[in-house]
Amino acid sequence: MKIKQIPAGVKAISIFYYICTGLMALAAIVLLFGAGAFTQMTSTIPFLNIIGALGTAIFVGVGIVLLGIAVLTFFVARGLWRLQNWARITAIVFAALGILQNISFRPMMGGFSGNILGLAISGLIGGYLLFSKEVKKAF
Repeated sequence: MKIKQIPAGVKAISIFYYICTGLMALAAIVLLFGAGAFTQMTSTIPFLNIIGALGTAIFVGVGIVLLGIAVLTFFVARGLWRLQNWARITAIVFAALGILQNISFRPMMGGFSGNILGLAISGLIGGYLLFSKEVKKAF
């Protein structure tokens, strides 16, 4: 049985996704624990109780969604490392969503340099996984 070689670019993208998984999981944990701290801070001021409850719900909701995305990203990273085609397709979809995000939403939330960097990373990942003959052959 011939063992397939993992292209270096696919390894790099997989490692990038593992790093993103760790950072998203860390952010999710901070949000989930931050929800409790936010509740404690706002509970001491009577008129902030309602805002505190809403803020806590938002912290918890975003933390749970981010944790779910981190789990999905982990499986995509593992799937890329194992040369599973579903992971390549999912990573291409992630890259396309990243391109759309950087084109449409980013100018409202960040600076021009972050916009260009995110666009470049998403474009390189998507283009490499979609058009590289080496990648198509490996998968």
